[in-house]
Amino acid sequence: MTDVGALNVSLTWDLLIMVFVAIITAYSFIVGRRESLKIILATYVAAVAVQGISAFLAWLLSGSTHMLTLLGIPPTLPVFAVVKLLLFVACIIAIVVRGGLSIDDEGVEGLVATALTAASGLVTAGLLLVTLLTYIAGAPLLDPHLAQSPALQQLLEQSSLASVIVQQQALLYTLPAILLITSGFLRKE
Repeated sequence: MTDVGALNVSLTWDLLIMVFVAIITAYSFIVGRRESLKIILATYVAAVAVQGISAFLAWLLSGSTHMLTLLGIPPTLPVFAVVKLLLFVACIIAIVVRGGLSIDDEGVEGLVATALTAASGLVTAGLLLVTLLTYIAGAPLLDPHLAQSPALQQLLEQSSLASVIVQQQALLYTLPAILLITSGFLRKE
């Protein structure tokens, strides 16, 4: 006897990435096009800010590895990756909620507005994913050697989508800017 209604899906990194993209895209429709564009701007600013903050913290703590170990904090890449991820999320939230950003896209309506909202969700998801993978790798933004990072090797072997994200990181950092510029040209004065 077979269960025709059962969905036999194994959890893979590719499935997780697809669900993440779907959730971010759906969220873009929930919060609207203006808020989605604010999230894109906040993500750019947060990515650069966290890169700078983490470089400063690494310099500040470079002589304090013994102190970190005494406090029970191992001075390893995973610990710093988690700190960067938490800072990244906190920066995005702070910039969107309290950053004073305002998006003016009056006059964009109908199918164009719907397409821009969907595109905002997709490029936001790509921007978030490539930034998160960069932080996990402990690499700088737009590192041409990101695919060779030991921290990502197992993931890249298991996920063709993660491999594409890493290989196309320059495009994923560029598309949101193109979308912001395009949405500006579509705005009616």
